[in-house]
Amino acid sequence: MRSLVFFLQDIKIAHSVFALPFAAAMLLLTPPAVLSGSMLLLVLGCLVTARSYAMGMNRVLDHRLDAANPRTAARMIPAGKLSWQQSLCWSSASAVLFVLCCALLNRTAFFLASW
Repeated sequence: MRSLVFFLQDIKIAHSVFALPFAAAMLLLTPPAVLSGSMLLLVLGCLVTARSYAMGMNRVLDHRLDAANPRTAARMIPAGKLSWQQSLCWSSASAVLFVLCCALLNRTAFFLASW
C-alpha cells in the first residue's frame, strides 16, 4: 500500500482537480434527461484514471532521464522510493479501471477506450 501512496504522490493526483472543469464543460453539452449522478461519477472516474495512467507511464518511461536531470531527480522512481515495476503495475491498474469506467458509461466510450 505504501507504493500506492508514493505512486499517487508522484503523479500528483491532486492536480486532477484542475482537469475537472473540462469534464464539467463536456457534461454541459449532455441533455439533462440523459445526465445522472452515476454518469457524473463515471466521467470523473474516467478523467482521474486516464490521467493517472498517462502520468504513471510518463514516469516509468522517463525514469532514466529523470534521474539524470537535477530538476526531476527527486521523483519517486529516481529517488528509489518506488520501483519502475511498481509504478508500471499501478499505471496498468489505472488503465484497467479507465476501460471499466468507459464500459459502464456506454458502448461508444468502451469502444473508443479499448480501440
